[in-house]
Amino acid sequence: MHLHFLGAAQTVTGSAYLLETAKQRFLIDAGLSQGSHKSERRNTRPLQFHPRHLDGIILTHAHADHSGLVPRLVAEGFRGPIYATPPTIDLCRILLADSGTIQEEDARYENKWRRRYGKDLVTPLYTKQQAEQAMRFFERLPYGKRISLGRNVKLTLHDAGHILGSAIVELEVEGSRI
Repeated sequence: MHLHFLGAAQTVTGSAYLLETAKQRFLIDAGLSQGSHKSERRNTRPLQFHPRHLDGIILTHAHADHSGLVPRLVAEGFRGPIYATPPTIDLCRILLADSGTIQEEDARYENKWRRRYGKDLVTPLYTKQQAEQAMRFFERLPYGKRISLGRNVKLTLHDAGHILGSAIVELEVEGSRI
């Protein structure tokens, strides 16, 4: 088992952790990097994995710095389950669609001056429609229910008390508990 820290390291945004076992790969959180322009450029850099090769995504909660990259991952080929509590899913339905709208508006604004100065145009990180399409992969998981995510991975979500629906992720992986 390997746990890779892909975000929220040396910063407080962009939460993402890749859990790899001998046969499976799960992403824990898929957060937007937010704040400075330098931080936000991290959202468009090449991913350190291919979304199509993930077996699932586990979300701790709906804040954009934990869930905001989900539509990008789906747009780039992710087709597995996204595990989250029911309130997290309900909040993500609103938050991700709104984020897609903001991505589109920001690109439209940026492209106004880019056209004027003959610069290359930018595309939104994802659109509202892509965010809405990503919602079909969400799977509701109540607190305290232990589920198997394959041969050697078991997942339980516990109430974190952070925001509505936030969860502490407990994983049993190949005999270890994290």
